Amino acid sequence: MIENEVLYRLSYLLLIILVVVIRLNGHRQAGTLQEPRQQYEEGIVTRLMRPLPILLFFGSIAYIIDPRLVAWSTIALPDWLRITGIGLGIVVILAMAWVHSALNKQFSGKLEIRNDHQLVKVGPYRWVRHPMYTVVLALFLAVFLITANWFIGLGGLLMVLVVVITRTPREEAMLLEIFGDEYRTYMEETPRYLPRLH
Repeated sequence: MIENEVLYRLSYLLLIILVVVIRLNGHRQAGTLQEPRQQYEEGIVTRLMRPLPILLFFGSIAYIIDPRLVAWSTIALPDWLRITGIGLGIVVILAMAWVHSALNKQFSGKLEIRNDHQLVKVGPYRWVRHPMYTVVLALFLAVFLITANWFIGLGGLLMVLVVVITRTPREEAMLLEIFGDEYRTYMEETPRYLPRLH
């Protein structure tokens, strides 16, 4: 329905705005643009995937302006599933804010360590080692459900999944190098992406 499509477009726009605000605030709290940090090589897969967000950005803008511009990648999803996507988007926003709150000054969008870096094991990090990755994957699932567009949603989900799968071992090797036995014990006690159900 056309009137429902307006709701989905506005919901998607609001979701994007809130994610950007939370991420920018995370960078502000961490001072990631002002302080020198030790850099680590992220790997060729991560570098090759970097142009894809530009395509997703333009696809998203096209969808928000007029979904007919990206009709070639539209999937027919029932309204109840798309509304579920809006609910998931709300959960994602709250979870992302929680992750950033727990990270505080330890946040960085790159694989890097600051001189005063501490291992974060509070908040969502109490249950999983990489809650930010879990949240970003859930974000693109919500995007797919809201937009009913495989290019924007599943394209983004696939991109993030590939980056997460290739980046996680590198990140954990870096953290083992810096924190040693403390991180090794944390790895043994805490699952990577999803909390244990018991």
